[in-house]
Amino acid sequence: MIDEIIILFLTYKSKSEEDGVNQLKSIAARMFPLAKVTFITIDNAIITDSYFEEMRSSIRISGDNSQYEFSGWDCGISFINKELKISNNTMILFANDTFYRRNYKDGTNFLDIFDAPILEGKNISTSAVGYLDDFPKNVRINGIVYKSWIRSNIFILPISVVSAIYPLSIEFPLSEVFSDSIDKFWSDSDLISENWKAYISSWMFGVENKNFPEYKLHWLKAEPLCENNWEMFKKKALCILSEHYLSAKLHKLNVPIIDTNIFEKKINRHVSAYYA
Repeated sequence: MIDEIIILFLTYKSKSEEDGVNQLKSIAARMFPLAKVTFITIDNAIITDSYFEEMRSSIRISGDNSQYEFSGWDCGISFINKELKISNNTMILFANDTFYRRNYKDGTNFLDIFDAPILEGKNISTSAVGYLDDFPKNVRINGIVYKSWIRSNIFILPISVVSAIYPLSIEFPLSEVFSDSIDKFWSDSDLISENWKAYISSWMFGVENKNFPEYKLHWLKAEPLCENNWEMFKKKALCILSEHYLSAKLHKLNVPIIDTNIFEKKINRHVSAYYA
């Protein structure tokens, strides 16, 4: 029995919040109809430690944009631990302000799958809930081997799991991720496997690696690395790495993941045009 669902909604400068707030409340109500709902908005544009505002139906706190939503959500988790009395039967719904802006190429609203039927027969008190993507082969980050990850625009975790994987932001040195030379984007460190670097290079730069022909997907905004976009791509890579590392830690802890990606998974999904 879930006693409470706490929503951590990450925004930046309070842009276009209303639709996201309404959708998150609707998701919480239909997935956990008997649970108390506590809504916390984290504004990553506000970094004053003492900022806190309690409104009629929600709480707004300051964030930390150093690692984007992941460091912001860490602020939310810290607030929960310090300020709220919660039971072990509490779930945390994490969302950023992009989750409600995206549909998929078949026109399906993936948010419709975040509903009570997806939880039937599952032990939700020990499980994560989210939309899983995958790689064609196992990869490795910081010694953890995994193949699939939860899209971090919206996902749900039990409070016990949140405590076990906190912080959500990356703690290892970024010098072990990135080179200090534009001629070689990735560090030579083996903290991240070579096929992970190749897959993400294909995604961001549109450059396919002949040693890893099993992955040929390109981001809509992929372009060759240059001086003008080097810093932007490091930020993009850090977001991807943070998203993946969160799920890698779930796999390491053997946390069951209830997958809301119920759509057809084509055999050639890692080599066919992603935006076709």
